Amino acid sequence: MSFNDFNHGSEQYHELLSPSSCVLLFNGFPGVGKLTIAKALEAKLKFDDTPHRLIDNHLLIDPVVAIEPVRNTAHYALRKSFRKTAFEGLKTLKEERLVIIFTAALSTSYLPTPYDDIDQFAEYVDIAEARGVPLVVVNIVCDLGTNSGRLCSKERKEVGGKTKLVDVDVLERLRLETVVLDREQAMACRKGGSIFLLRAGYFRVGY
Repeated sequence: MSFNDFNHGSEQYHELLSPSSCVLLFNGFPGVGKLTIAKALEAKLKFDDTPHRLIDNHLLIDPVVAIEPVRNTAHYALRKSFRKTAFEGLKTLKEERLVIIFTAALSTSYLPTPYDDIDQFAEYVDIAEARGVPLVVVNIVCDLGTNSGRLCSKERKEVGGKTKLVDVDVLERLRLETVVLDREQAMACRKGGSIFLLRAGYFRVGY
């Protein structure tokens, strides 16, 4: 796994390596391993007795699907309402030393969509800035073959109570029509706080 898109010589890099508190967003296409990585980090934080919250994106998506299963304008409006309630609660948590971990699938689409992922990204920026902590975004990427294999894995399909994507055709179309969160657009959401955008990738040999 490799990381780039960051100036290791800056003072901000030291802030990233040892934050007392931050908002951490693992972002990427369905099936790249966001929740797996988030849970591994959560285990480490528990071991170190570091206060934290893990908010998997399906915690917010699944209740909406139960109410409005068709992914239309009303569905995405309801998602935004759910996020607003949850995010306002996170902004006002009393712990001063707290790591808030999110998973998300934010991308820039080449085609018109009923939602705007950049607007949603700005909501994560607002949480970090309201709490006065840095926002660390890790775009997780992998090749299509690896992504498809993970998408169809037994472990993913057996996760109960979740509306996880398991259709490879939909994944392939998604990867053709969109790109993961764009750096320039993400940085344009910054108001006054710190945003760190990194890229983590794993690929098959010869890819």
